[in-house]
Amino acid sequence: MFSRIADRYDIVNGMLSLGIDSHWRSVAVAEALHGLGECAILDVATGTGGVALAIASSTPGARVFAMDANDDMLSLAARKAERAGITRVVFETGDAHDLAYPDESFDAVVCGFGVRNFKDVGRYADEKNRDLKKGGRFVLLDMAMPSGRIISAFFSAYFGAVGVLGSLIDALAYGWLFSSIRNFDKRALAATLDSKQFKNVKTRDLFPGIAFIVTGEKA
Repeated sequence: MFSRIADRYDIVNGMLSLGIDSHWRSVAVAEALHGLGECAILDVATGTGGVALAIASSTPGARVFAMDANDDMLSLAARKAERAGITRVVFETGDAHDLAYPDESFDAVVCGFGVRNFKDVGRYADEKNRDLKKGGRFVLLDMAMPSGRIISAFFSAYFGAVGVLGSLIDALAYGWLFSSIRNFDKRALAATLDSKQFKNVKTRDLFPGIAFIVTGEKA
């Protein structure tokens, strides 16, 4: 799926997010970098590299590792980095459920718009815990249908309206991405993370309510 939409992924993501996904990424990046100087950060499911490139461009002291299971997405991310003149990002193919890094490698682990596609969030959480240094933080950014009746109805109508345009880009991909947002349970995600060896796990919604961010620290 992601190979067939790699070159259009940013466009589709912008459509699904009302065009403010870049702002949400900046919030996630700020959360990940808070209080850090020289650091090592892992961006899991980097996709086209939006989060990884934002981290590298805003923090000269950060060593950034950007991992994704899809080589086509990684190739696009690497080209974006080259065009931007960013050289401090290591792009690697990998599996979020089996992160191939030594224990306690990272000061922060970030995942933007990826966790709702993971087959086993619990296993990913275990891997994330293993890779984080003690006291290191994780940041998850994703999208799910809001719980409020009015705002939920608005987004249902909005997705239906832009679905016409989405079908011109890639009907199957748009339908699949919308379905992944509609069916994602952020409360279950938070509960899973709470059950792992993390502390200070917090969830907050981001304007206008369809995006959310989950943060926490390794105990």
